[in-house]
Amino acid sequence: MPRDAPCQRAEALAPDIVSHPAQSAARVERRHKTFFVAMVRISSGEMRVHILDMSRAGARLHGAFAVVVGDIVHLALGNDHVAARVRWTKGRMFGVEFCRSLDQALVTRILNL
Repeated sequence: MPRDAPCQRAEALAPDIVSHPAQSAARVERRHKTFFVAMVRISSGEMRVHILDMSRAGARLHGAFAVVVGDIVHLALGNDHVAARVRWTKGRMFGVEFCRSLDQALVTRILNL
């Protein structure tokens, strides 16, 4: 199975919360500081994370478990679920790039929770 297959499956399941592809080059989306608690599902199970900042393209997370650059994670953001790829790790923090850019309305909804 191709490495991007989980992202493609996630996009097919939730097309209403995504728009155009996320940018994998230099960060172009404005990050918004937050301290939102979310659940993340990884291959070893489901765990709680804190979203420290986010944009339409990605987020900086803090959690008490190990992830590896390239891992696909599935975030539960309120009632919405999005797939993301781990782009970097540093201690208990890690950055993810959403498989598809989030709709601005979803980002606004999360920031207002």
